[in-house]
Amino acid sequence: MNNEEPKIIETVNNTSQTTNTTNNTNNGNSVIVYKKVSNKATIFLLLVIVCLFGACYYFNKEKNDTINYYKNAYSPINSSEEKKLELDSTIVLTLYNRVKTTVLEDIANPNIDDNMKRYLSYRNMSSDVLYSSNCNLFKTSSIKNFVCNDKNDTPVAFGEDDLILKYKEIFGEEYIVPHGNIQLGNTCLGGFEYIAERKEYVQGKCNKVDKELIKVDKSLLSATSTENNIKLVESVRYYKAGGDIPEYLKNGEYTYTFRLDKNYNYIFVSKELTDERG
Repeated sequence: MNNEEPKIIETVNNTSQTTNTTNNTNNGNSVIVYKKVSNKATIFLLLVIVCLFGACYYFNKEKNDTINYYKNAYSPINSSEEKKLELDSTIVLTLYNRVKTTVLEDIANPNIDDNMKRYLSYRNMSSDVLYSSNCNLFKTSSIKNFVCNDKNDTPVAFGEDDLILKYKEIFGEEYIVPHGNIQLGNTCLGGFEYIAERKEYVQGKCNKVDKELIKVDKSLLSATSTENNIKLVESVRYYKAGGDIPEYLKNGEYTYTFRLDKNYNYIFVSKELTDERG
């Protein structure tokens, strides 16, 4: 038997791949193919890895820059030492006006309960969220002093989502908004009936007149911040010509507390009578 030298069957060269095919004399039957893998796949993979690392670096840097910005921007307010704030500063006036109440509001609903919170949320809405609606499903029996007639009235309304947005802005993201009618006591303040089927608050027409017999003087005495809290102290004095004021209207100093939440928004925490005066 003659021993044969291995023979080159085929060699293919190009810019992307080189293939060498050699006839192996292992029993004279096997053909072994050697392939050189393209560099393009390796380069593409490296580019993907570099892009991923770049994106991670960018977003992490952006996050840290945002945190540092707020730390620097709020550092005078978030100091662990008590700081006095100017009474005419934007932050103080914004927070105070959110929850400051009139004498009629105090008489009708003296506490900041769920009903008052809905009312304050509505009161702080911008006018552009209100729109003309209709009286469909409005039940006069469910809200005192207010009526809505399909033939004659074109009531004002707003969507429940608008109330939710404002409510959480003032009182905190963690709250589930307690939907219900918006009316303070037996007055014409508010007058929005919540119609769940329509997901709307629709205002009726008040058929009575509120009289303001009691007067009040309110003024802001001080504003301070400690860490992530702001406290506003308000002086209140109710009076009535030739008569007594209701016992639940207390004269004295009230302290409003606000807390900076995780979204860097100051939310209302409490209102307390901290110094009662006769």
